[in-house]
Amino acid sequence: MLEVCKRLRDYNYDSTLLTSETGAEIVKWYGISMKTHIVSVPFEKILCKTIIGLAILYLIRMVKSLFSFFSFGLRENFHIICTFSHFLVNILPAVMISRRFPFSKLIVYIHHLEPKPLERNKYHPFLPSLLTWISQNVSLMLIKKNANLVFINPRDKKQVSRLGVSMERIRIMQQGIDIKRIRRVNKEEKKYDACFLGRLSPFKAFDLIDIWKIVCRSYPNAQLLIIGTELEKYVSQLRKKIEIEGLKKNIKLLGVLPEDEKYAFLKTCKIFIFPSYEEGWGIAVCEAMACGLPVVAYDLPAYKVFRDAIIKIPVGNKKAFSGAVLNLLSDEKLRAGIGEKAKKIAEQYDWEVTAERELNLIKLGVEAGGVFS
Repeated sequence: MLEVCKRLRDYNYDSTLLTSETGAEIVKWYGISMKTHIVSVPFEKILCKTIIGLAILYLIRMVKSLFSFFSFGLRENFHIICTFSHFLVNILPAVMISRRFPFSKLIVYIHHLEPKPLERNKYHPFLPSLLTWISQNVSLMLIKKNANLVFINPRDKKQVSRLGVSMERIRIMQQGIDIKRIRRVNKEEKKYDACFLGRLSPFKAFDLIDIWKIVCRSYPNAQLLIIGTELEKYVSQLRKKIEIEGLKKNIKLLGVLPEDEKYAFLKTCKIFIFPSYEEGWGIAVCEAMACGLPVVAYDLPAYKVFRDAIIKIPVGNKKAFSGAVLNLLSDEKLRAGIGEKAKKIAEQYDWEVTAERELNLIKLGVEAGGVFS
């Protein structure tokens, strides 16, 4: 949505953003200039540290966003209401706001549908999975009844249709990466063996330690970079596991990095490893591919768009995963070949193309009627 927001003025949209303090900071950091109304919540940074705290934070945000809107929104005339995600914290206010304007059209982005709690239980805590799944079902019910246009990833098309959203309201969403920015970052000497980039949540990052432990049996000095962060408790659990397994000298946690620095570190690595159990599309994977890195990842439906440009491992098979990593580390020619193929595939997903494609779909709907009529 940030990439879409960057281009709204080019399509002559007079836009208003209703967001949190953190959201406003991100928009400003990306250099996006638009009318912004901030929904602030006291002790937000403290509430973010726990699952229950997050639930409370989202509840307060939903209520305050409506109060905030009705303090400024009645003075304006909105034709399109657009949500950045299908999370209830976004959907409920958006639905209520769209009902305030009978002729407005509601557009929803669904980036990734969460599986049932018992399906996630082996790799994700049950309570947050249950809360997420319950809120998701409420959101989907509201979307089915109120959304005029729904953008989804290809893997979720059938599921969303089965839930009752008509096919004429569904559009396939394509993600993207900043190819020009990645190209501008100079190619660095390969100092590290592998890299991970993403949220440090149980279903994305926790297999890293077991995989790297096996790698270090063959390469005792192998170095892994981990870029990203999560709830403080998950980061602490990851650090503790690294220490217990005796891998402090082999794994370096860098936290969140600015974009250029992130790409620079990616280019210092030989391969990219991503043992995530769930993905809606795989932006981090695509960014690594654009940096020319061969990628090893669990075989998820989301990665079909990358065809055979990444090495796919049966989900949860850490032994096979580490075997693929060792194979790449021992064969420079193989790494170069897969990395070059990956780079060519990744360059097809430039934001310049994908974001403008979605804006054109929205514009066509507005001008032609159809699902918007």
